[in-house]
Amino acid sequence: MPNKLACFSKRSFLKAGFHLLIFAVLFFAIRYYQLRDHLSIEQVAPKITLTQYTNGKLNNSYPSFTSDYKTHKRHLIYFFAPWCNVCHLSLPSLQWLKSGAWHDTQILLVALSWEDIEAIEDFFGDEIHKFTVLLGNKQTQHTWAISGFPTYYVVNDKGQIISRDKGYTSPFGLWYRTL
Repeated sequence: MPNKLACFSKRSFLKAGFHLLIFAVLFFAIRYYQLRDHLSIEQVAPKITLTQYTNGKLNNSYPSFTSDYKTHKRHLIYFFAPWCNVCHLSLPSLQWLKSGAWHDTQILLVALSWEDIEAIEDFFGDEIHKFTVLLGNKQTQHTWAISGFPTYYVVNDKGQIISRDKGYTSPFGLWYRTL
């Protein structure tokens, strides 16, 4: 009887391992498929020159923002659409990352696929004052190869893309990718 039990445990362990392997292969295949058209890792990130929307109003003092990747160790460039529910679910993760004074990461939120400022204000609600939003356009979307929302890139201080992803990411996942 003990041999049957040992054989069953070994068989169950191998079966679970096989299922885990299949899951991992499918996960990475789907992730690869989702990111196939995105800018590649280690590629130099395009410059960003966009209109700023700060504290609930267009910033007249500095009407446009131009990226200088040397200002911070890391830059999280987060592309979202105001109508995107997954983007809205990601706001607490972005707030958490932004609140970490111990982390030298500049967070750039780029609004795409928006029709008017009110849509962006509605997206953020009472939290609009906590963020500076860059107002992107179709050219921005094309330049950064954005095919879905949310999409983000992490750029280092040399201007190279070091991470990229699409879809919801947990606070820990965002933090880890910006290390």
